[in-house]
Amino acid sequence: MTVAQGAKETIRIAIDLNMEWDRIQLSSETPNALITGVVIVRKDFAAQHPEAVSAFLDRYAASVEFVNNNINEAAVLVGHYNIFPAAIAEKAIPYCNITFIEGQEMKEKLSGYLKVLFELNPQAVGGELPDDEFYFSR
Repeated sequence: MTVAQGAKETIRIAIDLNMEWDRIQLSSETPNALITGVVIVRKDFAAQHPEAVSAFLDRYAASVEFVNNNINEAAVLVGHYNIFPAAIAEKAIPYCNITFIEGQEMKEKLSGYLKVLFELNPQAVGGELPDDEFYFSR
């Protein structure tokens, strides 16, 4: 969105999908979140290397906190690694909803979101909802 807005000033944000999703979830029996990015680990790897997985998750959480609390510095890193120019990243980061959710909260939010997708089109989630073993918790 930020790239498009930079190219044409008349482009605007008409709706914040995360905010609207959260608003309609207020009346839900099982509130969930609009989750569009996840970290996945193979079950056997997690079982064989629990310390490495936990360390990765700790660093991931710290990275999320850093980006959200240091937007200018994070934008410079985004530019340095040629993801987007730093100026665009600086404007975009506040709208990216970068979060870290794990454990039971993650399971509740993601399972509810997957259920919504499944009800709309079962193939959107591979034809069936995942069981409890799908969700990692440390």
